[in-house]
Amino acid sequence: MKKIVFINQDSGYLMIDIVNAHVAKGYECVLITGRLVERNSKLSESVKVKRIIAYNRSSTFRRLFTWSFGFLQIFIISLFNYRNCDFFIVSNPPIAPLLAILIKGRFRLLIYDIYPEALSELGFIKKQGLIDKLWKRANKKIYNRSTQIYCLSEGMKTLLGNYRENSKIKVIPVWTDNSFFKPIDKQHNSFLNNLNIASKFIVLYSGNIGLTGNIDVLIDVALKLAAYEDIHFLIIGDGPKKSNMVHNATQMKLRNVQFLDWQPINVLPYSIASADIAVVSLGNKMSKLAIPSKTFNYLSVGAPILSIADEASELSALLTKYDCGVCYSPDKTDLMSEFILSLYHDKESHSRIAEHSLKASTDFDKRNAEYFIM
Repeated sequence: MKKIVFINQDSGYLMIDIVNAHVAKGYECVLITGRLVERNSKLSESVKVKRIIAYNRSSTFRRLFTWSFGFLQIFIISLFNYRNCDFFIVSNPPIAPLLAILIKGRFRLLIYDIYPEALSELGFIKKQGLIDKLWKRANKKIYNRSTQIYCLSEGMKTLLGNYRENSKIKVIPVWTDNSFFKPIDKQHNSFLNNLNIASKFIVLYSGNIGLTGNIDVLIDVALKLAAYEDIHFLIIGDGPKKSNMVHNATQMKLRNVQFLDWQPINVLPYSIASADIAVVSLGNKMSKLAIPSKTFNYLSVGAPILSIADEASELSALLTKYDCGVCYSPDKTDLMSEFILSLYHDKESHSRIAEHSLKASTDFDKRNAEYFIM
């Protein structure tokens, strides 16, 4: 029985599906992770789990510390226990692929975010600086030794072509779980009923309220639509920008904006399904490097999507392909308001786009995990 060691500091349903798909094909699997979030799909009991420090994104210091210490733990566990095994390495922590320099077995790479490009775009390291140059040099060596490289979009594949010929790079999109996320009638949605907003038209943002996104422009959109009492902006999550958004909404006396903390896993299917319009935000500098995974969860619940991102982004191309939403740059708050109003007034258009989202979700289900098996 072939043994594969999977490395992912933050493991959710995607990692679980990938590992379980390998178990089903007869592989002996080990998962090195800091956090394992199980929903309705559980990790196979046959998988040996090795724990490391969990990823902490609450501050730059904690982020860098947990990445670095996590890599050190991964290195020690792999060196003393699995050095001759095959590896499946996810770019989380970002320096995890560097482990390939030290191992003897074959390895494959799953690139969620492209480093060091993502860090230099966000200003964490200097472009063309020493760290940037050394990291890119290491990438070329590692990527050319890998058996296979996986990424999530064609834009990412193009950028990864700087390190490895395209024939060894396979695009496998993120997927959702249509058995966990599904449409729920508002009158039977316990989340909405507990908040007493089941009668409202919900514009939902759920996720990290980070420095790199543009989610704060929703406050300006909410101000433009303040006269419409039935349009309710529900913002769930936390992050560096949240306090400023709360302050601005309070100063503007916006009664149509409500903030909630992160919701428990068991509430998530109901909170996601509460969206009449779901908002996905992606900083312009990241538009070629990622598609937020929450996008696919919104497809499962049949939510039209309002994307705040570069209009030439991969996310915009996805919405256009399936006609399930729109994408506007952060400065176009007037167009965002018009889109919300158009679906608020036109129930037929809303239903049509919602159906397109549901149909699109069938192209992004857990069967995609099987494409990782070699």
